[in-house]
Amino acid sequence: MKNTKPKKKKFIKFVIISVILCGIGLMLGAGVAAYVLRDRINLKRPKEEYIRYARNMVSQIKWKAIDKLSFRKGRDDKEDEKFTGILSLAVHPKRKIREINPMIYGANLDTKTEFEMDVAKFAEDTGITSFRFPGGGSSGYRWKLGTFDFSDRFDNAPLSEIKNVIKFSKIVGVNIIIMVNIESGTPQEAADWVRFMNQSSEGMRVDYWELGNEVYGDWDTAYMPGQEYAKIIKAYSQAMKQADPTIKIGANWGGPRYSVFDEAIMKEAADYFDFLSFHWYPNHVDQYHKYKGRFHPLPKEIMANSMAVGEIVDRVTRMIDEYAPHRKGKIKIAFLEWDGSWDAVPSDLEFEYKGMMWSLANGIFYADTLGHYARHGILMAHQFCFQEVMFGLIRGWDKEAGWGGSRWDGKTIRPKALALKLFARHFGDILIESKMKGSPNYDKKRDWRADSYTGEVPYVEAYASTFSQERKIAIVLTNKHASQNFKVNISLEGVNPQDTGYVWILNGPDLEAQNDGSPGTVDIKKYDLSGVKKKFTYDIPAHSVNLLEIRFTEPSQSN
Repeated sequence: MKNTKPKKKKFIKFVIISVILCGIGLMLGAGVAAYVLRDRINLKRPKEEYIRYARNMVSQIKWKAIDKLSFRKGRDDKEDEKFTGILSLAVHPKRKIREINPMIYGANLDTKTEFEMDVAKFAEDTGITSFRFPGGGSSGYRWKLGTFDFSDRFDNAPLSEIKNVIKFSKIVGVNIIIMVNIESGTPQEAADWVRFMNQSSEGMRVDYWELGNEVYGDWDTAYMPGQEYAKIIKAYSQAMKQADPTIKIGANWGGPRYSVFDEAIMKEAADYFDFLSFHWYPNHVDQYHKYKGRFHPLPKEIMANSMAVGEIVDRVTRMIDEYAPHRKGKIKIAFLEWDGSWDAVPSDLEFEYKGMMWSLANGIFYADTLGHYARHGILMAHQFCFQEVMFGLIRGWDKEAGWGGSRWDGKTIRPKALALKLFARHFGDILIESKMKGSPNYDKKRDWRADSYTGEVPYVEAYASTFSQERKIAIVLTNKHASQNFKVNISLEGVNPQDTGYVWILNGPDLEAQNDGSPGTVDIKKYDLSGVKKKFTYDIPAHSVNLLEIRFTEPSQSN
């Protein structure tokens, strides 16, 4: 008998694709018509706005079609065999490694961020410590005018004017990091901005200034080779430091894909910058970057990439040693844009999209990454970005771009924001020595990104800290396993802990759980921690981030 199943499957797939394509046409026409009718009172709106809206409609439908047809291939359904051992963690509160720079808890501030008190309160409550403004891109921001040379998209945005950025930042209680317009500006304009911020009564002190955004890439308006950028660095640095010699200048850093660029600026301009700004998106799997037949990264792939922080730092250190050894210890490392995934959509009006960017897995990646930032002495880090639909810690809208939508609902807070809050609010300011033993591992295969991690990944990681103003320990334990809890024997060396404490646990139903469309599905819960001794056991729940807070006293001299 002839097998007709393959033909039947092909026919069904053909029908599905045909229906989707017809739907695209019908929904596009209906969407544009509805948009025009909605604004029938103002029919003189620019045609570019309708075009942007139409493109966005197509993008949404396309994403949904791709997501359905890919069937989310390769989910982490099969975990390793059940682990029956017990892990051990030795914590040494008296062995201090370094102070943790609180500026690792920063975020990029886009001009379209809602200038509203509930949004500012969220930033304050999360523990954001600094904003990078104008939050990425290379659109030629003119700070004196509040406009952009290469885009009219943000001209009427809430934070397009620097005075509003200052007001918003003061309300939140954060510092500002400024990204200087080198694509259409001048050294003198940048120097004037330094004077305005640091020397005028209308300004707000800014210590860190980044020259451009991603000039090593051909997508950037200021795209140029490293030798040319080195000249820009010299010219801007000299003019800006003449205005204020105490400021710190940052240079773009391309990373492993742009070694020629990095070598050039290190060789020719190392004396003129104080920190390097690396933009890091280690798992860029989406509709344009298909990987192993998938349009979404797997949870394990996302969570593994926190391990790459050390490799990135080592590469920078080696290049300083080779090309600018006299600047060793003087050039710091910053991650001024970062996120664990890139598979979401720019607009999700009906809360329908399911993306790994918004998942618990990305929240665990954030926790581990912040732990590695502390471990490797990172100067500052600003996640991308504070508020928008695609990358935001919370959702936002972009009316000027034709994306529509509504204001933040005040309750949809993404898992990565919760992970950031755990560290910013409850982790200490001094990193201390700790050593985890016995965690089972999984293997992360090499993918197409040069800045992602390849190798063994421990399911459980630990980061420990103390507080300069209080006698207490904060221990973060992350568990990347999809289904298994792990027991860990914890020893606190050289101190006398109180027998009770607190534990905050970030968790949800599974690694793909998200709060978009169902606020509170992934959340932080606080519990009393009992039975604490110099040696005690803690059970780490599957797919979770745990922060243990334990107060202690010093042993008496007689002991």
